[in-house]
Amino acid sequence: MDKIDSKICIKDLIEKYPLVIDIFKMYGFDIRDPKDALDKFGEKTMLQTILKVKNLNIPLFLDIVENKIDEKEEMSDFYIKTISDETNLNLFGCVPCPIKLVFKQNLERLIYKYKEYTGKLLKCYIPCGHSKNEKYSSMWKIKNIDEFPDILISFGFENYFNIEFFHNLVEKRYFKSVWEGTNINSNFSNLGCVDNDGGYTIYSVSPYILLVDKKKLGGFKVPKRWSDLFKDEYRNNIIVEGGPKSVSAAVLHYIYKDYGEKGLKMLAHNVKDIWDAAKMAKIAGMSGNKGAAVYIIPWFFAKCCGRHDEDIIIIWPEDGAFIYPLYMMIKRSKWTEFHEIVKLITGKNFGNQCAKGCCPSLNPYVNNRLPENSSFRWIGWEYIRKNDFQKIRELANSIFMETWMNNK
Repeated sequence: MDKIDSKICIKDLIEKYPLVIDIFKMYGFDIRDPKDALDKFGEKTMLQTILKVKNLNIPLFLDIVENKIDEKEEMSDFYIKTISDETNLNLFGCVPCPIKLVFKQNLERLIYKYKEYTGKLLKCYIPCGHSKNEKYSSMWKIKNIDEFPDILISFGFENYFNIEFFHNLVEKRYFKSVWEGTNINSNFSNLGCVDNDGGYTIYSVSPYILLVDKKKLGGFKVPKRWSDLFKDEYRNNIIVEGGPKSVSAAVLHYIYKDYGEKGLKMLAHNVKDIWDAAKMAKIAGMSGNKGAAVYIIPWFFAKCCGRHDEDIIIIWPEDGAFIYPLYMMIKRSKWTEFHEIVKLITGKNFGNQCAKGCCPSLNPYVNNRLPENSSFRWIGWEYIRKNDFQKIRELANSIFMETWMNNK
């Protein structure tokens, strides 16, 4: 799709991209439908004028709109569809919403260059979201390295952190870490993010922080550390990211590791509801009974909240934002052949684009523009290797959900 010009008039924007109404709502604009938007904004008013009035980040808003439009288009695969189900992939990748569009754009250019220089088609499968194709959604079960993609790009603590995948492929050192023996961004120094043993390369992170509505605190202090959320004063006044039957894996894993079952129960006691991050960004700061005082939320979506003022503030925990990893795995045997992909994903240019989408980069030359005195918490490779992450998540989620349901 073409890039959206910030000077586009509202009438043209809504007619061409009706889904922008939902994004306006997410940012806190009080509009019901396209007609209501045109009445309140004015048909000829430029988009940038509306965003400037609310002091919103214009490039970030445009990125979100373009991402959503991109998801609506027919783009289940980015490669030429001549790849049979029996063909092994050079690249399989999933990336989160904030960087999905820039990843697609960079990869498309790389596919073209690869074809031009080698005469070969770079065999890729990049689904819009998580793959619904059984072959690709269960690749972590593969035992033969020759059947696994040459490069994997993924995020989170799900399938590729399972102990089964470790035993089958990771422990056999089939993969090589890009950062092995090199420097990474100083924002991540001394955290142990570099995996020198298993070949995981964290190229960027999605930090989990706190979004606080001071008006709903009722005179209580703003939480500064993760353990503050266990205090009784926040009872029924916290909303955590997740879905109908589960809480974010990042929240579960870090709380369980650092505070155990007791910490999970204390947090669950204080949680009012479990929402997806987009809903948090939309509701946070609204008056009335909707929402809560504290939201545990990815930094990207906290920045999307359109009501930032002296009462709606982002708190970067003093003891560090939880790192939700965005990572890559490349076969040692394919290091030279696909080094251009490695350079793309871990390079400065893509790193800057990740940082722009509130996903700080590990590239040492990227300015991540983090808040002053901000820090991170990494769960640790030793902890990951010593534990069955699937079982831990199931256990932690059951403890949390049972406690929360009993207190509703």
